[in-house]
Amino acid sequence: MKQQRIGIIGMRGMGDIRAKVAAKRDDCQVACIAGRDEAFLQSKADEFGCPYVLDSQELINSPEVDAVVVATPNHLHYPFGLQAIEAGKHVFLEYPPAISLEELDLLIEARDAKGVTLGVGLSGRFEGPHLFLKRNLSKIGRPVLAHGSVALEYIWKWSKCNDIMGDFFALANFHHIDQSIDLFGAVEWVNATLTEEQDSEGNNVLLAGATQMGFAGGVVGWSQYLMGVPARQIWVTTISGSAGSLVSESGKITWSHRDANGCVTHEDIEPQLLEEKPAAMEADFGSFVEATKNGKPCTLSCELARHSCEVAFASTRSARIGQRVSVSAPLVEVQLHTELL
Repeated sequence: MKQQRIGIIGMRGMGDIRAKVAAKRDDCQVACIAGRDEAFLQSKADEFGCPYVLDSQELINSPEVDAVVVATPNHLHYPFGLQAIEAGKHVFLEYPPAISLEELDLLIEARDAKGVTLGVGLSGRFEGPHLFLKRNLSKIGRPVLAHGSVALEYIWKWSKCNDIMGDFFALANFHHIDQSIDLFGAVEWVNATLTEEQDSEGNNVLLAGATQMGFAGGVVGWSQYLMGVPARQIWVTTISGSAGSLVSESGKITWSHRDANGCVTHEDIEPQLLEEKPAAMEADFGSFVEATKNGKPCTLSCELARHSCEVAFASTRSARIGQRVSVSAPLVEVQLHTELL
């Protein structure tokens, strides 16, 4: 079996996770890694049995690399991704794939010109609780309202500096925005707020963004993300419908509905029932690898991610101008291809 030789730019966080996923696959090998911290890279090179380089361009141009994973801060996804595409490499970008729609469209254009595979890490679509919610939406009748909330008492290191963070909603809310689109389809408008507080050195110490989304199918959704707020850490998604509700919190699902006697009852779904679902990072990366092998377009494509990016960028515009912003129709069908599950 021919192995895809994977080069990874950025080995902290997601890069390390992607390397572990690639190393587990029979059809992949970690061929090279790149970053700036030589001591750290050396330890990771020893772990994965591969060389390392301090110059990412050297990895991109290496004849020993077939595909490049870009797992850097968001503002570097586009330049490294474009360089790799122009070098004839397949490319897998962490979300968001770019920090503007213009950059994203240039990546798509370059991909088509070079005939390579370009995938995006939309791992949220494969998380166990999300898959369970999607497959059990019929339990609550017609979905009406959806709300996702995350609260962290700390600030992500990439979020402390606005130049590195880029668009807040594309960094923080993207995960939930993309999951909501996977559940309810295209978004037509957004109405958002954003609060930012900095210390004396200009570093962010509090970030709070909330966006309301109007879906073409009539559902209204909210995505709320707080960082640096003294609060109990929460990751909660609630979907309410005409016949009940589903709540996902910390890997547990609660289904509330009326029983045969008309009484409201609450049923908890045990976490172990959700663990049978495919590991999210293995599923989205696996779809990319399969596409590189069979020459077909990647199911988790930039076109699919583009609508989620546009919703995030529109949310930022809405927050800046203080009014609702319209969102254009997606380029492709936004529903998840279930044959990957």
